Amino acid sequence: MAMHFTVVPHVHWDREWYFTQQKSQVYLDRCLSDVMDELDRNPGIPQYLFDAQTSIIDDYLADHPEREDQLRRLVSTHRLLTGPWYTQCDQLVVHGESIVRNLSYGTRRASDLGHCLSIGYAPDCFGQAAQLPQILAGFDIPYMMFKRGIDANVIPADDFIWESDDGSKVFAYHLLDYMSFRKPSSTNAQENIDLVKRIETDYEPRSLSKEAFLFNGFDQFPLRKDIDKVVEAMGLDNVSFGDLETVFERMAATENLPVYIGELTSGMTTRVHKSIFSSRADIKTLNSKVENELVRIVEPLQAIYRSLTGREERNLIKRSWKQVMQNSAHDSIGCCNSDQVNRDIYNRFEEAMSSASEYEKIIYRQIAEGAKADPFAFQAYNFLPYERDQEVEITLISPSTTFELEDTKGNRYPVDVISYRDATKDVEAAIWWSGDAANTPKPYAGMTVYECQVRTTLRVPSMGYETFHIVEAKRAGASTATAADGILENPFLRVVANPDGTLEITDKHSGQ
Repeated sequence: MAMHFTVVPHVHWDREWYFTQQKSQVYLDRCLSDVMDELDRNPGIPQYLFDAQTSIIDDYLADHPEREDQLRRLVSTHRLLTGPWYTQCDQLVVHGESIVRNLSYGTRRASDLGHCLSIGYAPDCFGQAAQLPQILAGFDIPYMMFKRGIDANVIPADDFIWESDDGSKVFAYHLLDYMSFRKPSSTNAQENIDLVKRIETDYEPRSLSKEAFLFNGFDQFPLRKDIDKVVEAMGLDNVSFGDLETVFERMAATENLPVYIGELTSGMTTRVHKSIFSSRADIKTLNSKVENELVRIVEPLQAIYRSLTGREERNLIKRSWKQVMQNSAHDSIGCCNSDQVNRDIYNRFEEAMSSASEYEKIIYRQIAEGAKADPFAFQAYNFLPYERDQEVEITLISPSTTFELEDTKGNRYPVDVISYRDATKDVEAAIWWSGDAANTPKPYAGMTVYECQVRTTLRVPSMGYETFHIVEAKRAGASTATAADGILENPFLRVVANPDGTLEITDKHSGQ
């Protein structure tokens, strides 16, 4: 049975690489304008794949808002394909939640524009994560198309069922080359026929569906305006244009497709550039810090704040996420870029981290102000979905060096005071500025206060916080330790650090 080929006019658009995002933007404005105008002019080109990432659509509309109606019309009629990605992220470097958020923003934006491509199209990502079928299934995306990562000895066909550990499945199609038909001849139909036959020779042995694609396009290439005439001139019954999603539906119906479980990271058929996992460790580290700040702190904190106030502030957090996801693109986070591009990536991470951390600080303050606690109270937060008893070491401002902690339910928590210092002058200076600026009373005026480093175990409810008050200890001096001149002691023990590095520990009750 002869193979059938569907011609796919397309472009792969790197938002940045060895060139900057600013340079890419200039060419993007010209390219997408030309594509839309040609699609409107020439019905012979039924569909154009604009790399399945909505971030570049937003980049374009930022410069050409007057084109939005035209773009929406072409997307709605499936002439221009975008989504489901916000950016084509590297799945093996970024946090799993970054992949989920990437698809969340990408699918919503594409659907808002009129239609979201139902294929997890990732032609140039440097390997595919084992959990991707599970993530795609969570967005009702039934298909996956990729280029890099397949081991032909392990996966015997280019069309197969890809399954995650949880049982989620997608139909996956491996592209030997997403540039296979990028430069057909405009004048020599026989040359193009011979090219298709060579491509068929490569694809046919591994094809179960007997369907494949002729991708006409390349990285940052303009639309080939005569591609419909090139296809017509060949006169081949097995080469035609078609709707990409309809073709995938047909391919996925193939019987007895093999099943594969696991990640796709082999370089057997195409390079996967594994060296990118260690390039620019400073950027990789900052990426992890920003992702963790957003996932583990800022978003849970915003959920708590919303439950208390009803205020919805997801757009602020979304802005930080989009900066992170702009950096998640395979070349960007892979850091296989010019120095200027890597500086831009680093700066975007710094901006996202600054926004997230400042948001965290102000929400802590606003929740504390609403708690109407005394000046020496503090709050501890738990962003996990279960109650925690957690040993902590914290620094407190206290009116005494002998105290315990009490929560809002009346539970008492003994503390070990590791060290303390008189912080009266520092506190007076701080409240002088804050009190005058906010026209509020100065709560510590005329008091002696101490900065105490303490160790204790606190109990905090799930996805919430607890307020703790500094109270007089039930046993005077029971929790106070002091350190001076190499001596550390409390009512129970005296520890002396000798010049030779040894310790003398005395039990005050027994004298030993």
